[in-house]
Formats: sequence, C-alpha cells, structure tokens
Amino acid sequence: MNCPKCSYPNPQGVTYCQMCYEVFNRSAADRYLHAQRRARRQKESGSPPPAKETFREAPSISFPHVRNFLSQIDWAGMANRSIWILIDFFRTYYKELGMGAGLLTLGGLAFYFTSPAQRLSMFGSRLEYVYSTRKSVTYLIGTHTDLKSWSERDARLDTPLETSQRDEMGNVTVTATTLQKKSQKILFQPTEWIVNQSGQISQSIPLSHPSLKPCAVILKQGKIVNRTMTPTTRLGRALAFLAPRWPLGAQHTGSQWDEPVEWVQTLGDWKIQWKGKLHWKIDGVESWDKVNCLHLRYTAEVQPSLWESPDWARGGVHRVTYQGTAIGDVCFDRNQHQIFSNDFLQDGMLTIPIDNIYRIPPELRVGRTPRRHWGQNVSPEQGTIILQMKNRLGIHKS
Repeated sequence: MNCPKCSYPNPQGVTYCQMCYEVFNRSAADRYLHAQRRARRQKESGSPPPAKETFREAPSISFPHVRNFLSQIDWAGMANRSIWILIDFFRTYYKELGMGAGLLTLGGLAFYFTSPAQRLSMFGSRLEYVYSTRKSVTYLIGTHTDLKSWSERDARLDTPLETSQRDEMGNVTVTATTLQKKSQKILFQPTEWIVNQSGQISQSIPLSHPSLKPCAVILKQGKIVNRTMTPTTRLGRALAFLAPRWPLGAQHTGSQWDEPVEWVQTLGDWKIQWKGKLHWKIDGVESWDKVNCLHLRYTAEVQPSLWESPDWARGGVHRVTYQGTAIGDVCFDRNQHQIFSNDFLQDGMLTIPIDNIYRIPPELRVGRTPRRHWGQNVSPEQGTIILQMKNRLGIHKS
C-alpha cells in the first residue's frame, strides 16, 4: 500500500510506513467511529465540547483613556467627603488632640528656653567669682616673648641690639579665706616658676624673688572690690589676667564694658609699664574641654612708659611710643564661677628716642662706629631704639 504522506510503496499488511514511519494502524473508519463515541459520551454527560483556548492581548492604556477615566471621577465630592471625615475626627477626638498639641508646645518651649545661648540672650548671666575655703584652685601660667631690637639714626640702621626668645612657666595656687563682714580674701601664691631662654640652661626662680610676691584680691558678693597687686613682671602681671573685674548686674550676649588695667613687662634689659583699659565683649556660650563656658573677647588699648632702662641708656631716654595690637580670649566657667582659661596676645613695636646714640657701649655695637678726630671727642647724635616684640600669655586651670 502506498503511504498517504510520502507515497512510498509499502508491502501489504504493514502497520507503518517504512520510509517516513507514518502509522497505518488506524483507518478512516476507525477514526470516524472514535469521534462518534466521544461525541456520544459528551452528550450523555451534559458537558459542552471543549472550546479552543484563545489568547487575547490586554488592551493598551493610552493617555486619552486615562484622561477620560480621570474626568469621570467626582473630585469635588471626594474633597467634601474628606472634609467631613476630618471634621468628624476632630469632633470625636478633640480632647486627645488638644492634649497632644499642648504637650508638643510645652516641649518646644522647654527646648527653646533651656538652650544656654537663648537663656543668656534673654535673661543674661551674672559674672561672679566663687572660691571654696575647703579646696584650692591651681592655674598653669605660661608666657612667651620674642624680642628683636636695634638702634637707628637719621632713619637708618645704626647697630643691631639684643635678639632673644624667652619662655616662662609657673603654677599659681588660689586659696580663699573664710568670709568676714560679707567680704572674702583670695590669695594668689606661686608654687613653682621656671625660665627657659634660648641659648641658656633652664632655671628655677626662687619663690622668694620679688617678682613672685604673693598677691590678693578682696571679694564682696562675688565682685572684686580691692585688688592689691604689686607692679612685678611675673605674678603681678599675671594677676591682671587671673582676676579681671566684672561689671555689676546680668550681662547678655553682646554686652560690652571697659576695665582699667596696669602691668609691668620685661623686654630684655628694658622694663615697660603698661596702662590703659580692656574693651570686653560677651560672644556667647560654648563648651571648652567639656566645660560649660561663657566666651568673652577683649582688646587692649594700653600705652607704655619706661619703668626701668639699661644702665647705658639711663638719663638719655624719657618717653616711649607703641604701635601694635593686643587681643585676648577668656573662658569663664559658669558652673564653678571661675576663670577657666585666658589667652592674651600682643604684637607690636616700641620706639624709644635717645638723646645720644653713642650711649650704646662699644661691646654692643656691630658695624658702624663713631668717627673720632685727633684730640676731639665724639659729638652727641640723636637716635632711636626700636624694640620689636611678640608676647603671648596663657592662663589655664589645672
């Protein structure tokens, strides 16, 4: 028999094509009979014939469809319903909402008024000293001085003079006595003082030295009413920055005042007395080394005068002028009511006229020497001594 698929002539009685393996075991009559039987079974069971599964693509959403859909929404009705829902919510829980709003308001006010900066700005702070009679306070004092000096005549260099770098460090103990007649005496006494100068060996200054004479202040209700300070170059100078005078009353952020000051300073072989005033200003509240501090700044407006001069210049110099700047930063401990730190920086130039430039000893002269004629002395010639300095004084609570 020929294959109905590939027309290959197969022998009679085979069940499949020997060429393409088409199955011959079911005739057309058999297939028809099978279809009739299946239709009869479906009719007797009452189930419809299975439909062919068809797959349709989901309709694509385009902008016009979205716009039509949005236009069908009742936006006004939704807004009205939302308003009424909120009104019903507030009517039902008005007590709880009021309590919550009150708590939030109190919390915000408490946070605002407990801020140290806001309290200082609104209510101010009183600057007062408090020292305990049971425990003394120790301060570390350090000074650094850079000095360059020379002489001039006719606005030209005459000879270089001393150039030095000097560092000093000392400890000062603050002790408070018992309160008597509403006043208290505070004693400032050094316990150690070391001097280190470039090119020299460090040395310890004896505590009996006149420059380390103990000083004291009298407090009344936390204010300095009397400050007995001797014009010394070490402790007397430091006391002006250890115990500043504070104004009366509460001070706020931005408050300003002036304080008269006076101290003596050593610059090589010269001693200069400074007099003037400090211009104070409160900057605000800060935290320095985990200490709640009141930050203050000041500028010094001071004028120098000659306290002591070298032997070769004595009698030939009488006045001195100064050009420079002097600023400082203070941290006042608000909890302990004491100075926590005070850093003072002074940078400038001192000009000292001298009646005769040839007072400078020959051993100090470099280069130019006076011209001498046979049998004649050198005629005096006016000049100027220049002291260029840079000073730094630091006071820190130990």
